[in-house]
Amino acid sequence: MPAHSRYGAVDPNSPEAAARCDRGGEVRRRSELQREMIYAGGQLVWSGFLCCDQHRDPPNPQEALLVLKADPASVPLPRPLFDGGS
Repeated sequence: MPAHSRYGAVDPNSPEAAARCDRGGEVRRRSELQREMIYAGGQLVWSGFLCCDQHRDPPNPQEALLVLKADPASVPLPRPLFDGGS
């Protein structure tokens, strides 16, 4: 298969739709472009970009929502300790 040019690569035996990489701007086959995912809250969502492997950024795990454990249950009717002397 020929290298990518600014007009994209076309295989005459199996033609396919062409699309432009949203980050790099090259014309590629649509099947080569993938959705770019980002963290939003605690889940991965599509950012709206279709990018080739060369320009697609992996999701940054630091943007994921940090899930904290719940506070421990409080003691019902707490009483002060009495040491019994002066």
